[in-house]
Amino acid sequence: TTPRKGCIAQHSRSALGHVAWVHRVNKNAKTVVIEQYNVVKHQYSTEVVAWDAFDYYIHLDPKY
Repeated sequence: TTPRKGCIAQHSRSALGHVAWVHRVNKNAKTVVIEQYNVVKHQYSTEVVAWDAFDYYIHLDPKY
């Protein structure tokens, strides 16, 4: 799926999987800035990753 600001990024590439919040999308470079927690134990972090670093982008209904 295509990422959009505010959606949830999800992958199952590790034993526990991972979810992150999409903060920004760079369409030209096909990258996203994600916000995440616990990549480093008990710490918040941001990271720039390629679109295909995640299996799914879950789009939330904007009215909620």
